Amino acid sequence: MSDKDHDFGSLVSIYAQLLPSIREAAKGLGYAIAVHGSMRNDLDLLAVPWVPEAVEPERLVAVIAEAVHGYVIGDVAARGGLDEPTLQPHGRRSWNICWGGRAMLDLSIMPRLPLGEVGV
Repeated sequence: MSDKDHDFGSLVSIYAQLLPSIREAAKGLGYAIAVHGSMRNDLDLLAVPWVPEAVEPERLVAVIAEAVHGYVIGDVAARGGLDEPTLQPHGRRSWNICWGGRAMLDLSIMPRLPLGEVGV
């Protein structure tokens, strides 16, 4: 096993330990969490509003950051501010949450839509 393989395994272990806390925090705020990506460099998460009462995305980001004892670094280069999300296709916005070292969460949140509104 190379050092590179060992680092990858270590990150996956860290992410696997964090995932239950993240999902529990999100569920309480009306979101479902899905894992997307390889977990090689970061933990790519997709948050989907699941109930009509889902909270605003900024609240979800803050609660997840607190749950993992991390901090939001946002899109500093494109937006000039630490808490600004990166704008993604289809109304999705993303934030990075880190806590030092190489491990990082890349949290994408789908927009909330009023009940009955469907983008066709």
